[in-house]
Amino acid sequence: MKPSFILITLALIGLLYSGHSHTFAPKPVEEDKPGCFKNFCLGDRVYIKTHKEFANVHVLNKEAKTITLQLEDSKAIAAGFLSDDLMYSSFGYCGEHACVGEEVYDLEKEAFKRILGIERSFGAERYLLIYNTRMWWSDPPSFYHAIREISALASTNENACYANICVGDKAYYKKNHNKSIKILAISKQGDIVIQYIESDQIYSITGDASDFHVYFSAKEAKRIEKEKNEILEALKSGLFDIALYETLKKEGLAHSEALEKAMGPILTDLNGTSKFLVKLATHLYRFDSDYLLKINSLIGNDFNSEKKSLFILNALSPFLKNLGYSSIRENYGLPALNKTEEINKQFHLQHILNIEATTVMKNTALQMLAFSLVSSQSQMSGAQKEASTILLKILSDVLATKLQSNDMEIIRQSLPKFESLILELSQNPYLQSRAATDMLLLEYLKNS
Repeated sequence: MKPSFILITLALIGLLYSGHSHTFAPKPVEEDKPGCFKNFCLGDRVYIKTHKEFANVHVLNKEAKTITLQLEDSKAIAAGFLSDDLMYSSFGYCGEHACVGEEVYDLEKEAFKRILGIERSFGAERYLLIYNTRMWWSDPPSFYHAIREISALASTNENACYANICVGDKAYYKKNHNKSIKILAISKQGDIVIQYIESDQIYSITGDASDFHVYFSAKEAKRIEKEKNEILEALKSGLFDIALYETLKKEGLAHSEALEKAMGPILTDLNGTSKFLVKLATHLYRFDSDYLLKINSLIGNDFNSEKKSLFILNALSPFLKNLGYSSIRENYGLPALNKTEEINKQFHLQHILNIEATTVMKNTALQMLAFSLVSSQSQMSGAQKEASTILLKILSDVLATKLQSNDMEIIRQSLPKFESLILELSQNPYLQSRAATDMLLLEYLKNS
């Protein structure tokens, strides 16, 4: 094979795989797949062990159990090869322990090389490496291939570990005056390739993990960087609550769980009611989303905001308890109910009916009913829409008054009509949860 071609090939491999980590996933046997035979498929790049050159699978002769190849360098066609004559050499192909294109350390030659081929036979694997040699520095380089067992190689993959040390870690080497070293490669049997940070000298040693005191964990650094990037992406969404995330982390939650909760609608306290409703709305269908956003608009930012938040949370308890979205109910609805109970204890409140029916509270209850009917229109039949239009007119008229006792009498007289429509709407699975809240609001208004 031409040296120039090999140099180009090696350069390309270096560009493709430099700093790249692999998940080892052996190529499945595809003998029964059209265009494949004995784990080789048309177009696959292979290394011919007997010819010591690369080729591409050109024809599969299944009856003769042979493979015809097109040589990579000369483009000539060569036939009659057996699968045992070949090593799989397509870039990115992975065996049990390494991938084509991955850098490894040859313990025998004490040099870093890239894998150019993998041979799998009876569960065992061998790896093809390429070397260049010169008799004199003025001579052009010549190349040769070497096939190594996995025991002769140390992996540079970031997932390669031995006990508590991994590739990329930095440590103090206790057996040499606690000098600072970096772990460059680790073999399956525990050979460790180290580089002294002070001198850049590289050695392959066989030692015990206790010989090293790790002061920089590459995996830990990568984990921290990954979490940092995930938080930055979450912040871009506008839904991420960084303060809640930090609180959950302090409480002992893992990053992934804290991130999920901080992204989701979690009710943290009474002051967080508005944020909870807005976040919860993003997880629901449009008619439920509009319903919650309209209710949220009632909270406002005045001296009554806290009272209205307390009323709304209690009024929405049936809605949260009966949410038709099972995962949202379990992850967000039920935890919000538990938090509402905690908040109620702080205010010595046992039930929404114990909240004083002030003008503000009655106004809030009436508007919640109106928002429910308006946002339910898309789920109503024609007859139900006509009935809701009449009830919305009643609500509108009452809301225009001072909500004195005689004003509320109109609502009390209309209760049977409200109850009839709401009971009818509760038969719709999509409206069951809000219908439960509507009935609770009617009970509150009845006693106001």
